[in-house]
This record gives sequence, structure tokens and C-alpha cells, in this order.
Amino acid sequence: PPAARQAARDCENLHTWPVLVGHESGPDLILSSPIILPDHPEIAPESPTDLFDATEIDEILTLRILTLTDEEKREARATDPRARRILDRSEEIPPEIFERLHGAIRSMSGPAENGGGADGSPATENGAHDQHAAEAGPTDVGPAQMDGPELPPTEPVGSWADDPSAPFWEPEARVPPDQASVQIAGQSVGKGSRVRLRPAPHRDTMDMFLADKVGLVTGVFESVDDEIFVALTVEDDPARDLHDWYGRYLYFRPDELEPLADRVASDA
Repeated sequence: PPAARQAARDCENLHTWPVLVGHESGPDLILSSPIILPDHPEIAPESPTDLFDATEIDEILTLRILTLTDEEKREARATDPRARRILDRSEEIPPEIFERLHGAIRSMSGPAENGGGADGSPATENGAHDQHAAEAGPTDVGPAQMDGPELPPTEPVGSWADDPSAPFWEPEARVPPDQASVQIAGQSVGKGSRVRLRPAPHRDTMDMFLADKVGLVTGVFESVDDEIFVALTVEDDPARDLHDWYGRYLYFRPDELEPLADRVASDA
């Protein structure tokens, strides 16, 4: 109402995601959520019952429960009635229902069509994605073009292009990621480059915690949708060497990175 508008304008959103909850016919409640949710969030129809807290991934947590030993299950059941019900429900899920927990893609369309995220990403199994329009990043890079030596031609027999049963998401890279580079603000960025992270406003909240951090580029990847992503680790992360050894990287679009002048050794 008009009397509350100035108070609402003076509010500052810190570390939470305010969304409307309750009946859409009378939106009079706001949930200050610690995770990204759409207005009027609902439990995904793939979840057959109240397995956990409706904010976690039921499939993963159910699988973790099924890996418990009989002794661990007995201890968990003795904790409280709710824990006992969760274990019982997890063990009683039939295979055909369990397969539904693997998730569902609501839409592969862009933001202009129903269901897509603001950045063109598909809606996830719970339909949660940022509805705000994406804002421009710190560097105007235009369409990202990946540079570097192309892989030599390979024998097509048995390749993903000729094998209908092969997953379409595993084509052979045209340029090896550790040799590829991408132009950002007139500077070539590839493995060994140091960049400052400038996550776009529409990114996940976890990415926002990395704003202004310095990242070390480990490779430049091209998706099956011809999008360029820069893989990196965070320079001051105590576990950076472990992430690099394991191959667990963070991925950012080129327009979310600000190249720094210096590089690290090529084997970093």
C-alpha cells in the first residue's frame, strides 16, 4: 500500500531471496529464503511424499540413506519419529517412482518463452530460476569465440556423431580446453590466466560469495550449445590444489570475468 512504499524502498536485501508465498489469489506473505526460489514455490510433482524438507534433492538424500548399514539405520530410527518415517519412506519407494526423482527438464526454451530462466537456462526439476533480466557484465566481450589449436581429425567410426546410442552431451572437443583461449576485453584468457570474478546478478547465490575474488583459469570449454565457459579455481582457496587435482572447477561465462595482466606458470 502507498503508506508502506517508502519503508519498502529503504529495505536492503542481504544474503536472502524474498519471494511471495501463500495463495496466489491473495499474496500477503513474503518468505525471506536463504536459497533462490520463484514466487509461490511448490514441491516438484516428481517428489511422491514428504521425504525431507522440500528444499533438498530427494534423490541424492534417499540414495545416501540406502547406503547406511543396518546398524546405522537402527540408530537413526531411534533418534525421533520423523527420522524413522524418513527411513521407512526411503526404503519403500518403488523403482518406477524412484526413477522420477532423477529430475525433469521443464523447458529448454529461452527467457522469452514460458519456463526458461532469465539467462536462457532451462527450468530445473523444481522450476526455480531467477526471473530478473540479466544485466551486462563488467566487460563487453560480444559473442565469445574460442581460440587455440584444433584437434586432429579422428576416425568417425564409433564416434558420438555416428552412434545414436552415444550421449549427445559428450562430443569431442574441437579445441583442447587446456590449450584453448578466449578474448576478454582485448586480452587472451586461457590456462594460467588470472582473472577477477564478477558474477552476473542472475547467477546463483553461491557464485555471489565469490565476487571480487581472483581466479586461476584451468581451461576454456565449449558446450554443446556453442557457449563458452571458463573453468577456474579460486586463488586463495586452501583446497585449490585438491580441486585442481580432482578436476572440480568453477565455471563462469567470459563476460563475468575481468582479466588481470599477470599469469601463473603453465602447470598451475
